[in-house]
Parts: sequence; structure tokens; C-alpha cells
Amino acid sequence: MDFYYLPGSAPCRAVQMTAAAVGVELNLKLTNLMAGEHMKPEFLKINPQHCIPTLVDNGFALWESRAICTYLAEKYGKDDKLYPRDAQKRAVVNQRLYFDMGTLYQRFADYYYPQIFAKQPANAENEQKMKDAVGFLNTFLDGQKYVAGDSLTVADLTILATISTYDVAGFDLSKYPHLNPQHCIPTLVDNGFSLWESRAIQIYLAEKYGKDDKLYPKDPQKRAVVNQRLYFDMGTLYQRFADYWYPQLFAKQPAVPEKEEKMKEAVGFFNTFLEGQDYAAGNDLTIADLSLAASIATYEVAGFDFAPYPNVAAWLARCKANAPGYDLNQAGADDFKAKFISGIIVMLLDLYYLPGSAPCRAVQMVAEAVDVPLNLHHLDLMAGAHRSATYTKLNPQQTIPTLVDRTVVLCESRAALIYLCDRYAKAGSDWYPLDIVQRAAINQRLFFDACVLYPRFTDFYHPQVFGNAAPDVKKRVAFERSVELLNIFLKEHAFVAGSSMTIADISIFATLTTACVLGFELKPYACVYRWYQAMMKSCPGAKKNLEGAKEFLKYK
Repeated sequence: MDFYYLPGSAPCRAVQMTAAAVGVELNLKLTNLMAGEHMKPEFLKINPQHCIPTLVDNGFALWESRAICTYLAEKYGKDDKLYPRDAQKRAVVNQRLYFDMGTLYQRFADYYYPQIFAKQPANAENEQKMKDAVGFLNTFLDGQKYVAGDSLTVADLTILATISTYDVAGFDLSKYPHLNPQHCIPTLVDNGFSLWESRAIQIYLAEKYGKDDKLYPKDPQKRAVVNQRLYFDMGTLYQRFADYWYPQLFAKQPAVPEKEEKMKEAVGFFNTFLEGQDYAAGNDLTIADLSLAASIATYEVAGFDFAPYPNVAAWLARCKANAPGYDLNQAGADDFKAKFISGIIVMLLDLYYLPGSAPCRAVQMVAEAVDVPLNLHHLDLMAGAHRSATYTKLNPQQTIPTLVDRTVVLCESRAALIYLCDRYAKAGSDWYPLDIVQRAAINQRLFFDACVLYPRFTDFYHPQVFGNAAPDVKKRVAFERSVELLNIFLKEHAFVAGSSMTIADISIFATLTTACVLGFELKPYACVYRWYQAMMKSCPGAKKNLEGAKEFLKYK
């Protein structure tokens, strides 16, 4: 069987030791990550997550070292010593495997990798966390020879590979505490048997109490895929959510775009896994789906956009319909949102604006339409607030509106409207549909507002409002001509880009509301007048839009 590896990698060495323990010979394929060999099409076809180690056993591809180790032990082990069949013993082995992946190895990587690969200084907090992890392991070993009892198992081999790396890095292996020493949740106690780490608990429950093996198949290959997906959830999907959100939620740190991209990449991997199948590990629901559904539900309540990941979106819908206890999962995710996520969304979306500005009001209306609260910052242009050093650093154009969503800064209203929909609109909404043709029509109307209607409005009205100039007949005719064009657009449809209200309607509505407040009469343009009345009745935020437009009169 082929084994794609790097000798310096602890997970790769764990697989090699397990293969030796069960008497399997590996066809070693050195994979040079620095040269990008893991990104070649032939490797991506085998492993879309493009990571090592990767094992190919007679056409069956598997990655994530701990999933590989358990697969080798189950399929090729002469007995069950390395990976016991007894549900309780196996549960402890699984817990230790997850401990290695999510705690012991992860904390080594968190401390050393930034120093090794990014030349960053050592982080004292990460060093202490690494010491805590070794302390947990020290406690597990209290009174027993091996990490999961008195017999050597695959958990020892994978943890040995990690600890060997600690050792060569100069870590001083010493002391530490007791009883669920990791002091984490969830923890299950079953008739005196204590177990923690959610995925180890899931396997234990499925093996001990399952009526059949559907949730956790006995077939070694099927089980190996389930295990790989469980490890993927813990080490990649959930981990990247935590890496991005937890510093914002619990340490009030700013969002890191690179971590957001890694989070999207993780969902992209999952989208690829689901290609051509209904569930995470095949066409049957397993504990891998239940574990992943808990993570993905948390992504969902945090506002993650699944539109670019159709396989994940379809899978989530199936889980909501078919997964046992999904209503409990949803309730928990909603509670997480209420306690943690909602507050940060309010805090993060800042809008620098003036209520009289039509582009600013358009952003406010679309934000209301997609249910995104805004933290409003009134910017006094007359006092030169837009020219301050702080604001200029934020928006060098010194214009309004400016929308700030964590690290994203947008300085043009129509770009902000599109962004709000792409990021926060519910799937299937009409505000800015995914359909390319519909988007093209909406974009055309947005550009019409930006390049024709609104500039002609400002050309005619701004000299009068801000400079006490007399009305310019030519400029009035030009503005009237733009409204005539809009009237033509509306002859065949109820709204400016089709049969449904979109962000193009809202943008144009904001412009014309200010014109109407300044005395422009829409009745000569029958289709525009009909559309405007409909917008006044049904557009989100229409009342505030009118109130804001009236503020424009005060600028005279």
C-alpha cells in the first residue's frame, strides 16, 4: 500500500509505527510540501484536503493519521490488542487519540510552528498551554503502564510520535493533576465509567448501545472513513471555527482575515467530501454526520454563508430533516448565538453616515432587509469630520457611507449593499440572488443609479442646496431624462430588475426619496410613480428613509 509522508512529521511516524506493529509493509512516497507536491492534481484527486499522511490501500484512500492507525489495527491486526473491541476499552483509546490530536499535538504546533515557519518570537501563553497538555498526559499515566491502560494500543503509538517531537525540541518532560484531569466538557459517566471528548463519547455510545452498526459501521473501510471525518471535524472544521471566532468572542480581539479564509477552506474540504453522496462518510447517516452537524450548526448561527458550498447546504438540510435529536442541536446553537455571537455582530458592523445622504440610507435599508443591526456613527461633514486623520486612515476617499465589518472596510454604498447580501442574506432570498442573469440585471440597475440617476440628481440639486445657486434648466432636463429611462425600465416589471424587490430598488428608492422631498414630482412618470408608492408601503426601513431624506432640507 502507498504511503505519502514526510519523515519529520509526527503523524506520519505514528502511522509507520502502527504499520510495523501489525506487520504491514508500506510503499513510502516522500511528499515534498515545500515544493508543493501535495498540491499537484494527482495528489488532490487522492486527497482533496492535500495533507499528509495519506494512505492508499488497494484504491481506498484515507488521510488523518489517527484514522489510518485505527484502520490498520482493525483490518490487519492479528488480534484486538492495539485497538480493543471492548466498548469501554476502545472508548478510552479513542479519547486518548482525540486528546493527542486536539490538545497534545495541537499545542505543540501552536507554540513551535509560528517560531519555525514564520520566524515569530515565542509566545509564553502558548508555552504554558503546551506544558498543561503534557501535564494532562502525565495524569493519564498515573498508576498504569500505557496511556489507555496496561496494554500498548494505537493511542500510545500516536502519542509517542508527538512526545518524541516534544523531546527533540528540548521540552523538559516532568510533573502534574487528577479525575477528568483535562477538566473539560462534555464528560460522560456511565455506571462509574468516566469518558470525555465528544467524539470518543459518540463512538462509545454507538458501539455499546446502538441497535445495529449503521451509526458506526463494523466494516473496517467504512469505519475508517467515519473516523477520518470525525478527526477532520475536530482538527480542522471545528478547530478553524474556534481559531477565528473565539479570540473575538472571549478576548475582544479583532477578526483575522487569514483565519476566516482557513475557516472557508475547511468548509470547502467538507463540500468536496460530500460530492456524489448524501452524508459525510457515504450514503448513510453516521456519528460523523452528528458530530459535523453540531459544528456546522454553529457556523450557521454565526452567519457563515453556505451559498458557495452547495453540497454542504444540501447535506445540512438532510441532517435537519433526518438526524435524531437535531432540534436539540439547533436549540443549543441558537443559545450560543444569543449568548455570544449576537453581541459581537452588533459591535462589529459600523456605519459612518449622514441621515440626509441617499447612499447612506440605502445601506441602512438593506441592512434592515437582511436583519443586520448597525452601529451608527453620525459624521458631520460640515465640521470636516470626514477629513480627520482617523477617518482618512479608514477611508482615504473621505466619503460617506463607510461600512466596517470587522476587517472589511467598504467605501461605496452599492458595494456595501452587495456585501451585506452576500454575507448576511438568508439563502434563497431575492435581495441579490445567486442566479447570474438576475444578478446581471440588478448590477445594471445599480450602475444606472451610480452613474446616471444619482449623479444627475446631485448635479441639479446640490448647487441649489449647498451653494444657493439658481436652478439650471439643462441639468434639470438631464435629471428628468434619467427618470424617464427608469420609467421605461419599469414598464414591463413591478420592480426595477424584475418581479421582485432587490437591492437595486432600494438604492434607486433612496435617491428618488430625496428628490421628492426637494419637490420633484413623480406623477408624470406613471410607472415610476406606481413603483414608488409600492416601495413606500413595502420596502424595509421606508419610514426611516423618508425621515432621513427630510434631513436633507436642513442642509440648505
